[in-house]
Amino acid sequence: MNTSRQSRARRVSSTCVLVAVLLSAPALADQAETIQRAAEMALNGVSDLLGRQALAGVKNIAVVPLRGDSDEYITELARGAVTRTQYALFTRSDETWDMLLKEIEWGARRDDVMNPETVQRFGKVEGVEAILDGIGWDKSVNLWSIRAHVKVTLKLADVETGQTQWHCGPLEGEAFMHWSDALVQFWRFPLLLLGALVILVILILFFAKLKRAYRQPYAGSQ
Repeated sequence: MNTSRQSRARRVSSTCVLVAVLLSAPALADQAETIQRAAEMALNGVSDLLGRQALAGVKNIAVVPLRGDSDEYITELARGAVTRTQYALFTRSDETWDMLLKEIEWGARRDDVMNPETVQRFGKVEGVEAILDGIGWDKSVNLWSIRAHVKVTLKLADVETGQTQWHCGPLEGEAFMHWSDALVQFWRFPLLLLGALVILVILILFFAKLKRAYRQPYAGSQ
């Protein structure tokens, strides 16, 4: 009887864990899609703003990965914005370019690293006349939120002088999960919590059983 109950308990536990795992992946996908839509709204007018600028001596612009943009989705949007202007986007693979990117600290001290002297070093790369840099932050969406809020600041610097020629931001975009995904959120997370509790109980029972198994040989020897 006990064996039968234990077997049923294991099946129920496994089902809960499986359901929790299957639901966690769509949750992350929904949040990523919401952040992307917020980023698209933030950068919606960048190509028009940049296109109005008559930058002397600038024909080609290179975009470095934006700070705070771990998945580089905002960076790709910025690159796309450049392609919709009169300026050409630098896309060619170059050994010097790759080496310079590796030297940049993408952390808290990035502002100190991307100084005019560093910007000028990019002028060694053939076809790069200006560097578009920036920061994206406030991706305020998490496991318990249905809203994403993205802010982006962009800065364009001339590689000959190292000085900023164009600046815009903060540009803001906000998006909410689609209503169908938002409704799912209300029942998805209790199941995730239940799955986590089930895993915790299983681990506790496993270690308790393991502890009893270690004690039995000593009890038999006495």
